[in-house]
Amino acid sequence: AVEAIKLGSTSLGIRTPKGVVLAAEKRVPSTLVVPSSMSKIMEIDSHIAAVMSGMVADARILVEHARVESQNHRFTYNEPMSVESCTLATCDLSIQFGESGGKRKLMSR
Repeated sequence: AVEAIKLGSTSLGIRTPKGVVLAAEKRVPSTLVVPSSMSKIMEIDSHIAAVMSGMVADARILVEHARVESQNHRFTYNEPMSVESCTLATCDLSIQFGESGGKRKLMSR
């Protein structure tokens, strides 16, 4: 866990009355990695984005889950999913991972 924290980078989001600012620090782990190929800010839906920090592989699983949930909601209800509902759906996946006791290997822990 301590090593994973050391791999983490600074990420933040600021909400203002006129919009949102997302920022993420890129740490290139090797000279073999092209910095432009590393993306830590990802779009979930046209009105929702996510910023990653820490274990990027785990974050990508959560982002993909959020994208699927958001698109299912849009298809079912013909309206965009609220940010709160998207957050709750993503948290549900994280809780399932923690409760599975390693039986269901979704993330790297």
